[in-house]
Amino acid sequence: MPAPAKAPRLLAALLSCGLFCVLPQSSWADDEKAGEGAAPPTSPSSPAIVADAATTVPGKPAPAPAHWTDHVKVGAGIRTAFRAGEDSAPDADNFSKDLFLDNGRIYVHGTINDHIAATLNTDFSIDTDGNHEQPLRILDAIGEIRVCDALHIWLGRLLPPSDRSNLDGPFYLATYEFPFVSAYPAIFAGRDNGVSVWGDIEGGRYKYQVGIFEGRDGAPNNGDNRLYAARVTVNLLDPEPGYYTQSTYYGDKDLLAIGLVGQFQSNGAGTAADRGDF
Repeated sequence: MPAPAKAPRLLAALLSCGLFCVLPQSSWADDEKAGEGAAPPTSPSSPAIVADAATTVPGKPAPAPAHWTDHVKVGAGIRTAFRAGEDSAPDADNFSKDLFLDNGRIYVHGTINDHIAATLNTDFSIDTDGNHEQPLRILDAIGEIRVCDALHIWLGRLLPPSDRSNLDGPFYLATYEFPFVSAYPAIFAGRDNGVSVWGDIEGGRYKYQVGIFEGRDGAPNNGDNRLYAARVTVNLLDPEPGYYTQSTYYGDKDLLAIGLVGQFQSNGAGTAADRGDF
């Protein structure tokens, strides 16, 4: 495939995608951390697709038939914690000593081919009092269409374009707890139902993400307005391809990124009597 022209770089890369994305390109990038939680997982393909007919070349052995593990990846993530607080025991005179399961996640990601895939991730946790279990919930449910590296379309429940901490997720933060500024409108764990269009340019040197999501429903949003979200990232040192981010790569990458993020929902804040835009 001919290399895109260097100037202007962004426009050339997008034009290159439009002209050549119908040709086979790199397979699904190791971008998707399984919904920002584990090694890139994947979803089951139909047996008809997995059992592709093998072509043979005279004098050469036939290739091994595709196996379902070539199309499906499963992962898991667990976060546990021990917390103690002075004079916080029931007698108010001793240290409290509590063990928590902050997250127990199962990740499944499957590919049908280089252009169609799906992700299904779940989450189980316990309330901060350490006693009440939350039901197993759908974390991510994403139908993924990859036209080329510069154009992906994701639909379903996913993380909207937002700040780095939110796109890191709890397993890829440099700290244990999220910063308070990451409290965006969400159905659960920062996720929302919607659609996001995103892409990598020059191998992740430049990235964009644009999406439409449910946002806040009901009062004060009586007009049923949707939430619009967008993010643009420029990586000045090593590229960082993929939808998600990490706070640290432990020396494997040198990152210096500039990100511009915006979210807007008309009448998405306040109360029915005193509403405002988010």
